[in-house]
Amino acid sequence: MVQLQQQKITYTKTHLGVSTLVLFTQINLQHNKSATAFICKQITNLMISVVLIQETWVMDKHKILGLRSKDSTLFCGCNEDVPRTCVITKGIHSYGLPPFGSKDQTAIYIYFKNSNKEYSLL
Repeated sequence: MVQLQQQKITYTKTHLGVSTLVLFTQINLQHNKSATAFICKQITNLMISVVLIQETWVMDKHKILGLRSKDSTLFCGCNEDVPRTCVITKGIHSYGLPPFGSKDQTAIYIYFKNSNKEYSLL
């Protein structure tokens, strides 16, 4: 029997000149169910976020599991091979760019406004 320990994750706020409004998170799930459930719970508690994910939990070599969350959008780099990366956005305008993606890369376009300024990120 595996016993999971609760971990408290703290985010340090660093202002890089784009926005303090959007939280960017990067995680390697290592195909793990527990890690997938944990990040999904974290996404649910956030209002506006972009999550960059590597080594997702997959089934049947094509379907990413466990990352569907209310009001969030899941993007994959490709539909042909086993996806190794994906991006989840929540509370922000975003579009997938499949021609620029592969099983190891996921490209998206993000658009948002902050302090009457418009920002676009690829």
